[in-house]
Amino acid sequence: MNELIAILGLSLIVSFYLASDGRFKLAAKGASNQDATFSDNGKGEEANEDGSQNIGQDNGQVNPEDNGANKGKPNATSPTSQDKLFLIEHLTQHLTTFRKNYRTLAENHIDFGYKVEGKLHENGQDVNLTYSYPILKGKRVTFTACLNPLEVSQVVDQYGATMDGTILKGVEIVDFDGKPTFMPQFAKVVHLKNQLTLHIANHIVDCLQKLGKDDYETRVLAAKNFVQHLPYGIPEFKQDPFHYNQLALPCETFVLSYGDCDSKSVFMAAILKEMINAENILLFTCKTQDPNVPGGQGGHMFIGVAGMSFRKSSKENYNGKTYHFIETTSPHFPDGNPIPHISDVKPYSMVV
Repeated sequence: MNELIAILGLSLIVSFYLASDGRFKLAAKGASNQDATFSDNGKGEEANEDGSQNIGQDNGQVNPEDNGANKGKPNATSPTSQDKLFLIEHLTQHLTTFRKNYRTLAENHIDFGYKVEGKLHENGQDVNLTYSYPILKGKRVTFTACLNPLEVSQVVDQYGATMDGTILKGVEIVDFDGKPTFMPQFAKVVHLKNQLTLHIANHIVDCLQKLGKDDYETRVLAAKNFVQHLPYGIPEFKQDPFHYNQLALPCETFVLSYGDCDSKSVFMAAILKEMINAENILLFTCKTQDPNVPGGQGGHMFIGVAGMSFRKSSKENYNGKTYHFIETTSPHFPDGNPIPHISDVKPYSMVV
């Protein structure tokens, strides 16, 4: 979806083991109750026959003394970054339904000083990814994962549409502003069988427990920090006759290391649903107007979470619960502050 220029303007002021039978377990109260037994080699990693590991390489490193002074500097233990276009095309080489054009540059790209680094695994098939980010104020951690092309392709092949509507996966045709249009079925996209987001949730819970700060609100804030600090950019993957509503799936956002409002909000919701009740998560679409940009009006998305104690944040009641709005696009939005200039707010439940 076309992104909120107002949000970007404010940001600039301050300058899977996937879709397979791989299984992980959240050893914490409130964690997802998915199928969670797996062959553990004693390090929280599931080994392949060739000795490599798919998702499960989280080292859980926590640097309590990191006060942000090293923000934007490369992690000495991170792998050398290879071309992300090569990596995403390599990981989606087994698509059977859709074709995607990852070669269109992201619009309105903004880097916040943190990004995913990736390189091809020594086995020539899998892709190793590393992301260092501030999980909480003053606490920086490193998340690692190893993705397999067949598994990533299976997930990516579950979302998209053809221009004539003959193929609709995770997409529906709705009446919008008086005309039919394609809209993502956000709950279905969030609930795609996706072991990457489950592994991220495991990582967050583990790190918070090591820090002695694992509670409901802190899980929400940590998931927010994970996606907020990723670079911003509007994805455009369409390749005739296929289109994707300018929405990147979590694995695409992570490998490419950028996403826009809906891509990041979907990513955060997919992580959160593994740590808290899905009934406490809503996605909200809206319209916004930036008074600093003449005619600057467009669609936007953010996430809403029930059970938060923010006093100043925008909020809305839905089915008897109060959902506090959280902006996912930029880390320059302080927690709890109102999201300005919004109208036509529409909630989307994450319960399927």
